[in-house]
Amino acid sequence: MLGGGPAGASTALALIQRGFSVAVIEKSAYDEPRVGETLQPRIRPLLVTLGVWEQFLADDHLPAAGIRAAWGGDDLHCNDFLFNPHGAGWHVDRRRFDSMLADCAEKAGAVLHRNTSLSMSSGELRSHLGVRFIVDATGRHSSFAQREGVRRIAYDHMIGVVAFGRRASGAPAGCFTLIESAEDGWWYGAALPDDSFAVAYMTDADLYGHAERDERDCWLRNLRRTVHVRSVVGAHHFETAAHVVAAGSSRLERMAGPDWLAVGDAAMAFDPLSGQGVYKALQCAVRAADAIERWSAGVPSALHDYDAAMKRDFDEYLRIRARHYQREPRWPDSAFWRRRQSR
Repeated sequence: MLGGGPAGASTALALIQRGFSVAVIEKSAYDEPRVGETLQPRIRPLLVTLGVWEQFLADDHLPAAGIRAAWGGDDLHCNDFLFNPHGAGWHVDRRRFDSMLADCAEKAGAVLHRNTSLSMSSGELRSHLGVRFIVDATGRHSSFAQREGVRRIAYDHMIGVVAFGRRASGAPAGCFTLIESAEDGWWYGAALPDDSFAVAYMTDADLYGHAERDERDCWLRNLRRTVHVRSVVGAHHFETAAHVVAAGSSRLERMAGPDWLAVGDAAMAFDPLSGQGVYKALQCAVRAADAIERWSAGVPSALHDYDAAMKRDFDEYLRIRARHYQREPRWPDSAFWRRRQSR
């Protein structure tokens, strides 16, 4: 398993449940900030399937009541989770969440190598490590698959400019994810456990002010143009400078080979507007474990079926994504919106 994020750790857990021996190579020690803080209610059945639901609850993440969005107009509209059959959503500390999944995989029997990077070729991985099957869980870089010669298809070049902070004394703790569209992108804000919060500006890489003397000035200038996000952020203190992360939609041209497959963002990465990143990572992990089990049992079509199912999922995601962006008509001359509404 190359990568120990949510997709890699969950695939390890699902494989161990099926009787496989698994080693996980993770380049970090789960000590750096990670983004993707909001989990939808439907994450619960997957956490139950992976056997980590009780541990998740014990980690004291922050329940989320729903999403409030100013999209297509100035007013906020609420998508409430009150009647969702799976209960509340969650705002999570991603470092804690990712580390929990990795710890659970290790306790279940995975050999976990933290702070470890491998520069071997695919042939060396197979011959020197003696592995039968390789799972690429290296995130959007899809390092292993691309070393295998598989092309990655980018559908846009969106970035997220993210800052973390701490709630000011006496300020209310928000229980909703806040989304607000803007002329050159959109914003989201989410309260996190331990009185912290995350705010992100989503825009295209070429539209962000990299040429400006101070990128922070660009971020703050765009923040001041918001209405709802600005009003919430005013009650908080920033503890980190805004940093840039990749946030575009992309996928591998093929997501499996003769004795490997890709999971999570390594296979296909989603626009954060969908709120599906972590959910899809866990769903993909269970699907991948099923495919590997069938492959190990000698089913010739197992990996092809996995690849085909993943591509169908991504095509459906693109259709839903297009519908969401079509609902924001206020900036017809903006390059950001034109790029998404002309497809």
